[in-house]
Amino acid sequence: GTVLNDQALEYEVIDNIRSDPSFSEKDHIKVEVHQGVVLLAGETETEENKILATRLAEESRLTQRVVNDLKVGEREGFGGKLDNSWLTTKVNSILITENPLPGNDATRIKVVSSHNTVYLMGMVTRKEGDAVAEVVRNIGGVEKVVKIFDYKD
Repeated sequence: GTVLNDQALEYEVIDNIRSDPSFSEKDHIKVEVHQGVVLLAGETETEENKILATRLAEESRLTQRVVNDLKVGEREGFGGKLDNSWLTTKVNSILITENPLPGNDATRIKVVSSHNTVYLMGMVTRKEGDAVAEVVRNIGGVEKVVKIFDYKD
């Protein structure tokens, strides 16, 4: 049920943002959801749109919390998007081989990248979260690691 709720919430937040006339093609808002936590990353034209995006994400009854890391400024070009995709792929690949989680289970961690920042989402203990963040922090191209974990302890 949680996976379906997360997917429904993600679609709902994306739809709310895209259908609001305050946003334009100059806004690039990436929405990711894990266990009811909504991550907003990317760029938006104005501080007002950044605030509005949070409000729209909070409207759903499924939203547990919103992490808004939108940058106010110009939309990242194609090269930046490609870099983000490559960084996410690189982090996921390294977590398969160097994952400090019991059983080397990389599926417990959701990785999202934007502006050379890597966001880590999932259900872990604090010790596991710190260990995963340390592995990611040492990957080339990663400038910042943001832990958005739900902790079991």
